[in-house]
Amino acid sequence: MADWIDEVDRIDKSLHRLGVPAAVRIKAVSEISDILAKAEKERRDRRQLALEAVARCGNVRKAAAEEEWSHETFYRELRKSQNPVTS
Repeated sequence: MADWIDEVDRIDKSLHRLGVPAAVRIKAVSEISDILAKAEKERRDRRQLALEAVARCGNVRKAAAEEEWSHETFYRELRKSQNPVTS
């Protein structure tokens, strides 16, 4: 389960304990879920873009230049991936 889903569950339970009415709680949790899901998707998309650019260009600096990102940004995105850059 994604960390953001756990966080949404925690928020929902907290609001429930505080006595927030179900209609209000459901709306709030839905909005928070949408925001966090979009953030997770964007994070995955950036990482995937970085992985594809490196595969296409052969190294991080060339890929970063092609995508007009700094190489530090590429390294940061690649560190988030399942297969970290070792060279």
